Amino acid sequence: MKIAIGNFEKISDDKWHPLHVQYDYENYPLPNYDDIVFVDRVDPKQIEGKYAVMYYNPQTNSVFYEYFDIPPTPEEELRQRIELMQQALDDLLLGGM
Repeated sequence: MKIAIGNFEKISDDKWHPLHVQYDYENYPLPNYDDIVFVDRVDPKQIEGKYAVMYYNPQTNSVFYEYFDIPPTPEEELRQRIELMQQALDDLLLGGM
């Protein structure tokens, strides 16, 4: 199955980030971009704690993904800070005995 991608942000000669990705271009009109290309659909891997960013290699006319850490939510960040403070307090109070 092919997808339509376009409106690229060029990162390097062989790494472009598509700002438009359209999976169903047969039933819905494509936007009027000059740089729309059609490539084989490749789905990203599902990696816990990571999110995928699609890139396009114009030299091979293919897509690939890079994976980045999902930043903690404010609640997760607060819980991590509380745990660190509790550990420091425990070390301070119990370390002197």
